[in-house]
Amino acid sequence: MNRLLVVALIAALAIPAGAGAKLIVGISDQNAATFSDPLYARAKLTVARYVLPYDVTSDPAQNAKFAGWLTAARAAKQKVLVSFEHSRRSRKLAGKLPSAKAYKKAITAFKKRYGSKVSDISAWNEVDRKYDAGRGEGQPTYNKPAMAATYYGVARKVFAGKHIVALDILDQANVNPALSYIRKFRAAVRKQHIPAPKIWGLHPYSDINRFSTSRTKKMLKAIGPKGEVWLTEASGIVAFGGGFPFNVKRAAAANKCMFTIAKLNRRIKRLYVFGWGAGGTFDSGLINADGSPRPGYTVVQKRQAGFQGA
Repeated sequence: MNRLLVVALIAALAIPAGAGAKLIVGISDQNAATFSDPLYARAKLTVARYVLPYDVTSDPAQNAKFAGWLTAARAAKQKVLVSFEHSRRSRKLAGKLPSAKAYKKAITAFKKRYGSKVSDISAWNEVDRKYDAGRGEGQPTYNKPAMAATYYGVARKVFAGKHIVALDILDQANVNPALSYIRKFRAAVRKQHIPAPKIWGLHPYSDINRFSTSRTKKMLKAIGPKGEVWLTEASGIVAFGGGFPFNVKRAAAANKCMFTIAKLNRRIKRLYVFGWGAGGTFDSGLINADGSPRPGYTVVQKRQAGFQGA
């Protein structure tokens, strides 16, 4: 993207006067080594998020990976949010929604093993991301908002007393399906006589990386006027497919937009940046493969320090 265009777009997205409040900033990352990186300590992030299968305690490989990550996160004095999602034990199970009973049994087992070490819970990750059986990506909840509401209700009871993120939802380039999902989820919550959500989770990737705020504003309106909002996944994209060829400067500019979005509404209380290291088909890392910081790291370090002083 042309440098002058980026500057103009960021100026157009200037933070409204008086909007926002003190923001808690952290990382959404799956790698335990992140927390031993000296640059992580310098960034002074305080919360960390991990996405794990709802049946993690029945999956030895995933359980061991999470246990190692949790130990490292706690050693770095991070407050931990876990977001449950589909099983990873097989491709077949990944595309299958558990019954309410099976979900409750699995997350109760998780609570027994890890409950005292985890502060915050998200009932299901990116509920509206369409499931692709061929690649094993997405979520089987993508067309089942009533079931997502059921999982939220179960999680509230199992993890009573903890912060519960009712809905982790992705904006996508066309935000209309997400808005419809939110409306149907809210209707299902009412129908099932579940208490109204106190925390909503948004993933505003499309807005951030298109230097926009319109989708996020529509999602904020759709969830209604009550409850906190956490940006449980957000980042400037360094490289992803043909639409986002490798460009660390563009990603850094998008990270500035990410903080602009975080200041849109006083209800937005937390921001989890995804993720730390470079690599993968979806690269939004703040750190290069050689361990050096990318420009996006500087943006996050400086902006979050400013929020902490707010």
